[in-house]
Amino acid sequence: MPQCSKCRSTDVMHVRLTLRTGPVLFHHCRGCEHRWWVDAEAGDRIELPQVLSRVAA
Repeated sequence: MPQCSKCRSTDVMHVRLTLRTGPVLFHHCRGCEHRWWVDAEAGDRIELPQVLSRVAA
């Protein structure tokens, strides 16, 4: 289970989105409101501009 990199909370919401370029995961920490995206296949963290470019693809 992912843990928040800011506050180490495990109270994290997860949303999986399947885009044409592949699946991405959105994580939102309920403890500190930190948000981040992950490429679901590669496991790499990605920034919002990269997610938006994948949506536009």
